[in-house]
This record gives sequence, structure tokens and C-alpha cells, in this order.
Amino acid sequence: MIVQAGKLDWREVTKSFVLAGPPGTGKTMLAEALARSAGITLVKTSYSDVQKAGHQGDALKAAARQTG
Repeated sequence: MIVQAGKLDWREVTKSFVLAGPPGTGKTMLAEALARSAGITLVKTSYSDVQKAGHQGDALKAAARQTG
């Protein structure tokens, strides 16, 4: 892993990621397993939930509120 090799500092690693795919393919299960093994909080949402705020800027603010 590039972090372990000292080629990338942990501060440079993104704090979020998106899993995309059809329903029933295990996206949520994978995310929950990753969060448990990493000891981090998982914030589950969907694009449609966030987009209810309207404009993309409003949607980003709504997403930020969901993450605390």
C-alpha cells in the first residue's frame, strides 16, 4: 500500500467515496463491513435524498449536514 510505503501521507487520503451500481449488488453491505473493520462511522444516504435540497450547492450543504 502506498501509505505504508511512505509514498502518501494519510492526510492526503480522501475522507469519502461513492459506491455505485444496481440495487442488490452489495454496496451497502460492503460499506458497512469496511466501516466496521476501520472503526469509522458510516453515513448512509442516497443522491436522491441529498438532491431534495434543490440546487447542487444546497445539495452539498445538505450532505454536509448529514455527516455532522
